[in-house]
Amino acid sequence: MKKRILCLTLGLMLTISQAVPAGAASRKDQLKQDKAAAQSQLAAQESKINNLEDQKQTLSAEIDQLDSDLVNIMVEIEILDGELSDKEAQIEQTKADLAVAENKQKQYEAMKKRIQYLYEKGGDDAWAQMLFQASDFTSLLNQAEYVQQMYDSDRNSLEEFKETVQQVKDLGDQLDSEKAELEEMNQEYQNRQASMQTQLEEKKATSSDYDAQIAQAQNQAAQYTELIRQQNAEIQKIEEEEKKAAEEAARKAAEEAAKKAAAEEAAKKAQEE
Repeated sequence: MKKRILCLTLGLMLTISQAVPAGAASRKDQLKQDKAAAQSQLAAQESKINNLEDQKQTLSAEIDQLDSDLVNIMVEIEILDGELSDKEAQIEQTKADLAVAENKQKQYEAMKKRIQYLYEKGGDDAWAQMLFQASDFTSLLNQAEYVQQMYDSDRNSLEEFKETVQQVKDLGDQLDSEKAELEEMNQEYQNRQASMQTQLEEKKATSSDYDAQIAQAQNQAAQYTELIRQQNAEIQKIEEEEKKAAEEAARKAAEEAAKKAAAEEAAKKAQEE
């Protein structure tokens, strides 16, 4: 009897399960497909976020390095500006020294004339005049020595003057050359600074763009996460409804099987009587 009831129950359950609304099963299958697609899109967005964050981190390191290099360049420019100011002051002082030296041109001309007078105009007459004017030989020697000393002094002064003027001119040329080199270096640093600032602005703009892309990807990822949550909730609801329907069908199948078995048993007994 129990075996017969079990067979009847299984048969009824199979019949009822086949009669479960196709719409619910179809909807669940569609939800699972949509969920798989959403999970794939979510994984793609998460991968995109990771890549963008890696790129932004690399860019941030480049920005930090550029900031550091830019500070160093600005320090170098400041040092060069100070050196240029010092060099310009030295050049001005050299110009002043050269002006002083050149103002001694008259003294140079005077010395030159004295030397020329002694050796071109004086001659034997000048020595004869000194001889007659001398009161004694000692006086003559003194005058001759004086003339020689004056000559030597003028000659030495002339050489010193020439050396001084040449040294001042050489120093001026050297300072001008050094200033030109400093100005060239300064211009090079200025160009590098401008280039670095341009690169820095571009990289910061790119970094801001990464922030916007990351925010957009995170927003899309959040939408896919919410969609998957809703799909899971709907799938769970359908499965719960299917479970309740299956349990209800099983209960009804059991009742029907029991009734049918009882009826068959009663009929059998009636036939036996």
